[in-house]
Amino acid sequence: MKLYTKKEMLEKSEKMQKRFLSELNKVINNEVVPLKFNLISWREDNEDTVIALNPINGVLNIMNPSLALIFKLCDGKKTLKDIEDYLIESFPDIDKKVIQYDLKNAMVQLFSNAYLKLQKSIISKEEVFITDIYNELAAKMGSANGPTS
Repeated sequence: MKLYTKKEMLEKSEKMQKRFLSELNKVINNEVVPLKFNLISWREDNEDTVIALNPINGVLNIMNPSLALIFKLCDGKKTLKDIEDYLIESFPDIDKKVIQYDLKNAMVQLFSNAYLKLQKSIISKEEVFITDIYNELAAKMGSANGPTS
């Protein structure tokens, strides 16, 4: 078993963070389409909240009304821009910059907690999931040569 120095672990963590941010930038630039992860069990508790269970990590999440609405809009057909336009039209009293900021934060939260996967396009069925990023990092860490003391 390989033991890593603190420096090596920080480098690996930075690589993973860059890869993660790269995927999220694709959402922001409308290069991919957010889609609910099909293993997520979820239901609307009332018209404003969603209760979702992630079977991968066993986390039960009670989403506030804003996050719940964004989650429900991630249907694999709408780009981030489509969702943003819908929110701006639906909430004309809220500043556009606030909506954009909240939407990007919601995407980070939903993707990083494995509630969403990213589909390359509406037509393409190629997808990216948060575990793909973790597995990619683990493979790179496993390919390092020799133990470190």
